[in-house]
Amino acid sequence: MAQDCVAPSNQKLDAAIIEIVADGHAGSYDDLKAKLHAVCDAQAGDRPAQTAVPLPARATPPAAENYFKVIYPHGNMRVELVGIDAADVDEQERRIRALYES
Repeated sequence: MAQDCVAPSNQKLDAAIIEIVADGHAGSYDDLKAKLHAVCDAQAGDRPAQTAVPLPARATPPAAENYFKVIYPHGNMRVELVGIDAADVDEQERRIRALYES
């Protein structure tokens, strides 16, 4: 199954951009930036809270890590995992993929 690598559009922000530039007189760059910041600030309450998922502390020295795996958890984002065994790397992968689930 193909994965869409483009982030979903923000309809409110798109509408604000169209409204600002529709007449062809958006003003200066700073004016346009200020108007877009105002729209984003107004939407700040609409966003869900983001919580950080803590990654496990590494208890093994790097010399003991001999298992390697490459994953692509989000689009073209490449993550290289190194661990002492397959279970260690699988746990790292599970935690990283949890960051990108929606």
